[in-house]
Amino acid sequence: MRKVFFEAVKMHLETRLDLFSAVRMSVLDIDEEDIVFRFTPSSPGVRYMDRTVTKNIVFQILVKHQDRVTAMNTIEHIAEALELSNGELSPEDGSFYFTKCEIYTEPSEVDITAKKLFIWSAMFQAEIHKNKEE
Repeated sequence: MRKVFFEAVKMHLETRLDLFSAVRMSVLDIDEEDIVFRFTPSSPGVRYMDRTVTKNIVFQILVKHQDRVTAMNTIEHIAEALELSNGELSPEDGSFYFTKCEIYTEPSEVDITAKKLFIWSAMFQAEIHKNKEE
């Protein structure tokens, strides 16, 4: 389900924003400008009697660019694009129903690499309802 969630977030961002790089699920590229999605630890979800499950998903997006303002503006636009509510994000396979996504940690500068690339980060918390397994 995490891969499907990532693909839904990736599609949402790449169709709504003019990004300088594709969104990848990986570690930051050492030498290049990059936008990376990473899952981070989150609290367990809730299982209901009807066999539905509510899952909490916490994730981080890192942006790395040679221009500080571009990195900052990109993560700000991503943060705004991910302030979502009921059904605004939907997986292609229908495996979950999206409830909400909100900023967990505001965008901030994290580091400047040895190659003078600026890294900015923001964290998000999403809630999804896993559809019943038949």
